[in-house]
Amino acid sequence: KIHLTLSFSNFCFSLFVCHFDDPLHKAALLTPPQNITILSTNMKHFLIWSPVPEIAPGEVVKYSVEFQGEYERDYANDSWIPIAECTGVSVTQCDITEDISATVPYNLRVRASTGTQASLWATLNGFFNRVTTSLIPPMLTVTTDGYHLLAELEHLGPAFEFWIFYWKKVVRESTTTVHLKTMEAGAEYCVKAQTFVEAINRSSNFSEVQCVKSEGENKGDKSCALFPRFEGSMRQNVTTSLNYLQITFSREKRQNMLQSPFQTWLLFSYLVPLRKHKNKWKTLRPGVSN
Repeated sequence: KIHLTLSFSNFCFSLFVCHFDDPLHKAALLTPPQNITILSTNMKHFLIWSPVPEIAPGEVVKYSVEFQGEYERDYANDSWIPIAECTGVSVTQCDITEDISATVPYNLRVRASTGTQASLWATLNGFFNRVTTSLIPPMLTVTTDGYHLLAELEHLGPAFEFWIFYWKKVVRESTTTVHLKTMEAGAEYCVKAQTFVEAINRSSNFSEVQCVKSEGENKGDKSCALFPRFEGSMRQNVTTSLNYLQITFSREKRQNMLQSPFQTWLLFSYLVPLRKHKNKWKTLRPGVSN
């Protein structure tokens, strides 16, 4: 009887020790991150969450993030990919823009860790698709420079194209705005812009309208020549009601923009007449006037 009692006691003691040495039970002591959400604006995507309380004074809680795309779910055994820039970080947000590289549903998850302990994974409620990003109007500044109008656009990255609308400001009794095909010196012109992202086939709302008066004497209508200050292309469609431009970037310029962010400038001039193309589109490049 004495032998059996000792053996039973030792057995219980061993179970007790193993129970608390199990890493899975240690992990349960650390609370998983809560309130996991996505903040996505202008194709910039951030995963954010609430901080996890420390389980011991002075102990630093770090976080790791993983994502799962359509390929991982369907063809890679439901695997998850760690985001290197968001592994073992102390901040409660992660820039996932570079990892969300396709317009498909993504799963995202995050967990907390401290020392040898780690929480359970906490997964975003539902999928995230970049098509739901919030597109806001671009910042637009219009000024005059001699006989030119300068339109300065906010740089948003290589994924964005810009549509620039401009017209001559006139006042009539009917309060109807008349849109002209040409620009003339000494007149007041208004400009507005919107962005377009081809990858998700969506446009932003228009920016606020800005009006400026061009310099010079009014000597009749002059056609508008466009000289972009970047290695891209610009198309103009002339209609009976509105003039507008579409700004796109070449592949080389898109790559350079990733390394050297800059502001986009457009130059409205009165020098070179435009001729309608048979399909009503005219592509202009720097230094090309034909």
